[in-house]
Amino acid sequence: MRPHSYALDVYINMRKALQPPVEHITDGREAWKLGFTGFFVRSRGIVSSLVFIFLTATGAPWWFTTQLIQIDLIYSIVYFLFILGFSTGLGFLYLRDRSIRSLQIKYYLHRLAHSIRDEQTKIIDKLNHHDNKFERLPKNELELYLKEICENLKQYFILLTNDRHIDVAIRLAVLKDKNIVYKTYARTKGLNPNREKTSEVISINEGVPKILRNYDAQGVLIYHDFIEAEKLGLYKTTKNDRKYPSEVVTAMIAPMNAWGGKKQDMIGILFITSKNRKTFSIKHVDSVAFAADVAANAISNIICLGFRKETVNQNNIKKIS
Repeated sequence: MRPHSYALDVYINMRKALQPPVEHITDGREAWKLGFTGFFVRSRGIVSSLVFIFLTATGAPWWFTTQLIQIDLIYSIVYFLFILGFSTGLGFLYLRDRSIRSLQIKYYLHRLAHSIRDEQTKIIDKLNHHDNKFERLPKNELELYLKEICENLKQYFILLTNDRHIDVAIRLAVLKDKNIVYKTYARTKGLNPNREKTSEVISINEGVPKILRNYDAQGVLIYHDFIEAEKLGLYKTTKNDRKYPSEVVTAMIAPMNAWGGKKQDMIGILFITSKNRKTFSIKHVDSVAFAADVAANAISNIICLGFRKETVNQNNIKKIS
């Protein structure tokens, strides 16, 4: 048995004090100012760097000896060219990686839109040109459609975060015993397939749905610590959370707002999850919000087109199962 580490406890408590278990963020445009690098790219950091370079290059501290080591001019030139070449090479390698990553991200964004268009076309064709075979959108068609969206979003966020352990899930608003709940309709293949057997719905008045609605279904939630979040009443732990604790360590969660029958409403919730604790930050907020809006519009359009007989509850959220 290991001895109790007080130093570790102090460190953990300090981190918890500095970083809350849950953050709600609506705008990620100021993310470039954060962190160690952020200081040096701000005006204050640039000025500080220039002053430091000037002082160290032009001034000699009093404790320096007068007899400095003399370096031959030819060696100075060689050293300078070596450092310059090495730095330039690293810069080109960095530029190469950034360019490849940027092109891949653009590719998967196009692939997402391409997939949504093709799947919508297929479903509309089935609904309109097959002798009215379907009176409404079949559940399996909707699930396949959502899984395709999830898989494309997964690849996009893997590239965006440089984390291979990203997964995506979508919950949609449904009616259960005349109450609105959010049910998981799709998840990516990285999550255990047995989750479907023990999946639970979440009421509109608890956990994540309640928190999002308290913020008028705007912004993005970043969960750094689910256990602490539950203690604060900001999260509801499900059976799958207890059964597969290592699959989802952190998450970014966004409302999916779109046409709900008679007005815009939170028709679903998008979950971007990771097994790594330090994957998500404020710089990913706008990307998650963008993904949630794209997915919400795609789902809303197909549901509205797919239903021949509409059922709308008292809160104008369409019944989809």
